[in-house]
Amino acid sequence: SDFVTLKKLEVGINYLKLIRKEVLLKHIGLHGFQINVIQGDSTFNFSSIIEHFAPENEDDTPSQWKVGLYDIHLTDGVIAYENTPLNNRWNVHNLKLYIPGLYFSGKSTDVGLAFELPTGGKISTKMQYNMELSEYNITLQTDSIHLSNGDPFIKEYLNVGGLDGYLNSYTHIIGNLQNIENVYIDGDAEINDIKLYDEQGETFASLD
Repeated sequence: SDFVTLKKLEVGINYLKLIRKEVLLKHIGLHGFQINVIQGDSTFNFSSIIEHFAPENEDDTPSQWKVGLYDIHLTDGVIAYENTPLNNRWNVHNLKLYIPGLYFSGKSTDVGLAFELPTGGKISTKMQYNMELSEYNITLQTDSIHLSNGDPFIKEYLNVGGLDGYLNSYTHIIGNLQNIENVYIDGDAEINDIKLYDEQGETFASLD
């Protein structure tokens, strides 16, 4: 199957900036995109793409080009994942992504991402990154995530038939990539209506 498909692409570019070695995209719109990820024992269906574009020789020379990507919208997205060894499949629908700006010239980057899971629940995250100072500020929030999404992985370690329940959480991370040991993390999480099922589908443990 195709790794990436896209129904519609919109790009607004400032051509005059190219004369000064600046790439300025004023608007990027990707609508109706789908990403298919297939995992084998130790490889993915995109592993050959990474190998193809891997540089033969490392070059640390700073680029003279400045790049700015603004007003990035991704709508009506789908991510399909398949783990062949575990026989596990899941899809993420209605993926929406808005990025006010991505800067590659010492400015700050501000990214926002939100998507819904097919079994219910929502995951949203925001990230701010200052390339000049190497400082980052990340928030991650989950709303009513169905724990059954992790069934195939839980069954690898526990002799159970399945897990049910809902996860709500908020995590805030602040740090600096130049000093990775100095990281501030806070947040909270709660799990509601927990149930464990045996291999016959009967509930043998629960917690409200």
